Amino acid sequence: MTVEQKDTARQQRINQMKWQSKIGVLACLVAVLICQRSAWVHGDEVVPPNPAPKWYKGNLHTHTLWSDGNDFPEMVAEWYRVKDYNFLALSDHNLLSRGQKWINDTLPSDRGAIAGVERYLARFGDQWVETREEDGRRQIRLKPLNEFRSLVEERGKFILIQAEEITDSAEGKPVHINATNIRDVINPQGGETIRETIRNNLNAVTSQSVQSGRPILAHLNHPNFGFAVTAEDLAHVLEERFFEVYNGHPSVGHRGDEHHPSTEVLWD
Repeated sequence: MTVEQKDTARQQRINQMKWQSKIGVLACLVAVLICQRSAWVHGDEVVPPNPAPKWYKGNLHTHTLWSDGNDFPEMVAEWYRVKDYNFLALSDHNLLSRGQKWINDTLPSDRGAIAGVERYLARFGDQWVETREEDGRRQIRLKPLNEFRSLVEERGKFILIQAEEITDSAEGKPVHINATNIRDVINPQGGETIRETIRNNLNAVTSQSVQSGRPILAHLNHPNFGFAVTAEDLAHVLEERFFEVYNGHPSVGHRGDEHHPSTEVLWD
């Protein structure tokens, strides 16, 4: 065998080994994915006792048709899931998504949703969507969190958290406190001033957290909504440790105006 033939044979063996290596790696990856998929489905994956810290993307302030939102809670949760969020807190006003609630089928469109009922039926089917006739109008039952969370939650990927936007007011201005991972509804506590109202509601959240033995994250929502809460208010109420720096609603004034700072400036 000539030197050239030996070099050619050597190169062929090298190429063959490379392909075998790639095929082996691919087979390993497929096996890993199958095992992981099996673990997701069967719940037999071992949860690490000390998982490494990582960043998670989520939203703590969301409304549905349970209060003044314009879409069904399953549809809202599904939107966040497919957008690769890791968690979502449903924080309707002064209530939890529990019990029985029926709405007229025109309500989503009345609130600006585009083909809300049609999209709901297309996504989840008429076996899931419950309807009835009441006073000559079709109504749809809103599903509580404990009924639909299994449809959208994915272990290690996406979870739903029960929350409430405690919707209060003082001095003619809105004061809204978000309570995340709440157990029971907290009624607005009221107060003579903005600061007292913030403090009273935060203390009510702390009280439930202590009594229930569960961590509850409380924060002030959209301080610039109605330009209700100033930086001085935030500094004065020592119980207030977190507040919402950004909110996507067009009416909350998070950018400020010529007379009021933005929420980013409040944060700074």
